[in-house]
Amino acid sequence: MKTRCTARWSCALAGAVLLLNGCVTKKLWEDTTFREPGSPASVQFFLHAQRRDILVAYEEVRDTGTRARQRAYYLMENRRRRGTHGKPHFVRPPAPDRLKTVPVVSSSAAAGLTNVDLYAVGLPGAGRYVLRSREEDLIQFDLPIYPDASARTVQVLLTPLAVVADTVIVCSVVGAVVAYCWAQSGATIEVH
Repeated sequence: MKTRCTARWSCALAGAVLLLNGCVTKKLWEDTTFREPGSPASVQFFLHAQRRDILVAYEEVRDTGTRARQRAYYLMENRRRRGTHGKPHFVRPPAPDRLKTVPVVSSSAAAGLTNVDLYAVGLPGAGRYVLRSREEDLIQFDLPIYPDASARTVQVLLTPLAVVADTVIVCSVVGAVVAYCWAQSGATIEVH
């Protein structure tokens, strides 16, 4: 009888450890929230002649579908700083009189633009563009997609509660297995 109870206890404990260990904490940390261009992103490009850079303005959302917010960054400045990945250094756009609008066209409409100095072409794939001068490609890039730092803060703040929940789950399973084995063994508790 004792061997059978020990075997059941061992199997149940192993199952609890495999199935329940870290389930709340794991769930909390496996979901990463990202910020990405909205759909539509309402993209606009502007030439800032003094900076010799392109200001990219677009609408951004969380991948969880929150409301859009307007973002802007300088394309070349951010490529030098961070390459093509990561969160850009966002800026507040300067006064419109300092900027020259760069037209945005579809790839089919771009075929006939042989005399336009600077324009942007939307490529297949969400948030993908190429800047062109006449028919020459200058730079190809994607609008930024990056992890949401505010979601990480929430994860850090909730981790202690998740660890407590995991501990309660594992201790409950272990306690139930021990109580079952105790009851099966026929042991009694004497109170004096």
